[in-house]
Amino acid sequence: IMQVLYKQFLSRLTHQTSQFICVSEYLKKRAIEFGFPEEKCVVNYMGIPLTPFTEPKFLRTDKSSPFRILSVGRLVPMKGHQMLIEAVATAQQAGYNIQLDIVGAGPLREALEKQASNSLKNFKFWGGQPHTQILSLMRQSDIFAHLSHQTSNGYNEAFGLAVIEAQWAGLPVVAFRSGGVPEGIAENKTGILCAENDVQAVKKAICELIDNDSKRNDMSAAAPEFIKATFDNARLTERLETIYEQNMSGK
Repeated sequence: IMQVLYKQFLSRLTHQTSQFICVSEYLKKRAIEFGFPEEKCVVNYMGIPLTPFTEPKFLRTDKSSPFRILSVGRLVPMKGHQMLIEAVATAQQAGYNIQLDIVGAGPLREALEKQASNSLKNFKFWGGQPHTQILSLMRQSDIFAHLSHQTSNGYNEAFGLAVIEAQWAGLPVVAFRSGGVPEGIAENKTGILCAENDVQAVKKAICELIDNDSKRNDMSAAAPEFIKATFDNARLTERLETIYEQNMSGK
């Protein structure tokens, strides 16, 4: 019923609303394709509080312990955990010592745990965790993997806040070039973007970061600076307030 009413009143909505705030350029493009006036659409990214970490970032001094790859997100088809497990399994079969940590709850957990049990050597499903624990895991990990992709029904990720938090925690990111996720990554500076649904490209990116200490460490150092410059929640909130003020004053 709500969808029917939404379609009925969409024309009135587009004419009577002063401005539409989109959380990414990708979402703005989709909104315009859906019929929203381009001149009324403005992008204001979601930011994060740039709270200093009390826990020191894990710095690898040798390769004897497993490389920890972390993924955070609901266990649903759009998040691409199945492809991440495939990529890590392929890397492990090639001799890479990897521990895959997956944080999140959802309807696919049983199927994903079965897949992991059949193909992975080292892994752990953490289930849902408090935000503080997620941040702690980020500080203890080497790489953040985020494989959101467009599903068969057209759903896609509009932005990807976990990617922002991971970079603030000092993690290089491996992600698909999909939806609004690429807008939160400085390509080849703070992360590696792979073609959507390309499992082999993800495996290659993970192995490259494991093999290349200099590249991994450079990305780890650059990531927080990129987030500070681009996704500071305080600065983005001020911009959002300015957008509201301008619209309320008729500008």
